[in-house]
Amino acid sequence: MHSHRLSGEKDPALLKELIMVVDSYRANRFVNPNRIQRAIEDGKLGPDISREWKTLKEKMLKKVKSVEKIPRMPTMLKIYHVLSSVSILAFFLAAAIPLLPIFSSEFLGIGILPITIGLALTLLLYVRYFERRIAARMDEYFKSHFKEFGDVETYLWQVNQKFLRMLLASIEKKGEDPSRHTLSLRNTDYKLVKIIKRPGRFGTKYKVVPSRN
Repeated sequence: MHSHRLSGEKDPALLKELIMVVDSYRANRFVNPNRIQRAIEDGKLGPDISREWKTLKEKMLKKVKSVEKIPRMPTMLKIYHVLSSVSILAFFLAAAIPLLPIFSSEFLGIGILPITIGLALTLLLYVRYFERRIAARMDEYFKSHFKEFGDVETYLWQVNQKFLRMLLASIEKKGEDPSRHTLSLRNTDYKLVKIIKRPGRFGTKYKVVPSRN
């Protein structure tokens, strides 16, 4: 038998992570929820959210499964994953070059290290480029199929708004400072949040804190 928290008592860290996952799905960024799923199903956010999780998973999965219907999207995703893997490998190689005996000479060390760093940075730019193209294509698809996904979008906003109310209530109940509970969100159309930092030139996330102001 799982031990559930008392009614109204939530784990702020886990609840924040759940909010950020749902927000990512609202922005068509489909992160893997497996890391928090077990904790939620074990009742660490209370029985109400455990029950809600089944419906929430179904709504998020509906969006994920629809990606295969988007023209050229499977190919774009494959290219993106290959570029991401190669760019990570290039950065690891650049970090390892100064430590490898084969590159210990000044000639080789100076020649190969800048090339490897340049390759890694170039690949990273391509990764960011594909991220934006994929995101734009997904946004366009879901907007053009609003009749099919409108109920999903509405549900995700409503459930995340509820989670934000729970988070703020839990923080206040514990007498903690809400400004110490930052979240990184792509959407800012929620109530009870205050933006403390906007995304940079290449960023997409806002830093926010729960707030009644």
